[in-house]
Amino acid sequence: MFFDLGPIPEDATGLEIGWSNPLPGWLWFLIVIVTLIFSFWSYSRSIGPRWVRGILAFVRSLVILLVIALLCGPEINYPREVVEDDVVLVMVDRSASMTIRDSLVDGDRVTRDRQLQSIIEEAPGVWRDIDERSELRWIGFGSGAYPLDADGSDLPDLGEPDGWRTDLGSSIRQVLDGASSRPVSGVVVVSDGRTPFPPNRSLVKRMQQESIPVFTIPIGSSEPMRDASLVDVTAPGTAFIRDTVPIITSIRTRGLDDGDPLRVRVSDKDTGEILDTRTVEVDGERIELMLDANLEEAGERRLAVEVDSLSGDIIDDNDSVEIIVDVVDRPIRVLYVEGYPRWEYRYLKNILVREESIESSVMLISADRDFAQEGNTPISRLPRTEEEFGEFDLIIIGDLPSGFFSP
Repeated sequence: MFFDLGPIPEDATGLEIGWSNPLPGWLWFLIVIVTLIFSFWSYSRSIGPRWVRGILAFVRSLVILLVIALLCGPEINYPREVVEDDVVLVMVDRSASMTIRDSLVDGDRVTRDRQLQSIIEEAPGVWRDIDERSELRWIGFGSGAYPLDADGSDLPDLGEPDGWRTDLGSSIRQVLDGASSRPVSGVVVVSDGRTPFPPNRSLVKRMQQESIPVFTIPIGSSEPMRDASLVDVTAPGTAFIRDTVPIITSIRTRGLDDGDPLRVRVSDKDTGEILDTRTVEVDGERIELMLDANLEEAGERRLAVEVDSLSGDIIDDNDSVEIIVDVVDRPIRVLYVEGYPRWEYRYLKNILVREESIESSVMLISADRDFAQEGNTPISRLPRTEEEFGEFDLIIIGDLPSGFFSP
């Protein structure tokens, strides 16, 4: 209590005396010599026995040295050690690309997710050893990172790979921030590596400064992925019975060689009837092709457009697109507006009138009031509203003044 050292814990071991204001050893030696000389000199001419003066000088030296020691701030140090395990982060890719069936396990072609599960399940001893030395954490990631349901070396419940993108850079930064209070001894990334967001320079620099190594386990096939996919299908929403419906398809190929054959067909999903089939050869990564479908029955028709790679295709989900065409069983309604009876007018008007599948209304602007407008369904005036114009399927505008129609 005299030195105000504070309470000492009962379990404290390895106590050491220290100083808050330490002095070097040579200075202490000099202070002791000077203090002794000063104390004995101060009593050298005092009256009294020599042995008494010697004791007083010695006591004075002790008092002076004690004051100097108190000014240096004596303290007792006792070490306390806290052991904190480091963390090993295992990041497992859970994006939708893991559903691609291009991996080989025991000779069978399986999805990348099944390959990942096989790698994890076949090495339980490895995960157990890591968990004995460090704390093992299982992390799933896609567009972001989230903890998986696992305890230490127990294998995690991965769930379905349904992430809509693979943001590897942000996911690594997120798990490092979550473990900022614990030392991270390593990051294990199990992924197919297909990410549009790789770690940026700042994240790489941070991991280098914190000495965090990254270990990667690649998933997927080492060979290029062979796939032909329908990326766009365009067809009219409405068609007339017995008309030829044009279906424009856009096909993207990956991993296929130029000259590899592709078979493209359109079929009726309800009856299974194949309406048109074309075989083309791969020429670049994009192919544009038009199919023709002749629809003989009225009503809503569900058509399936499919592409088959005759040299192998590993993804089936992108090989088919369904389209719906409303087939109308009635004549096509045509409005033909012309300025004066030129030769083109006579030619086109006669074609429209003779065609039985067309109901035509012809309006000749330069005609007199008494002139009987021609066509299968004559009209006495032009349509004036959007609803009246909407009754026609096709409007043909001939040689008319630019200001004849209103905006």
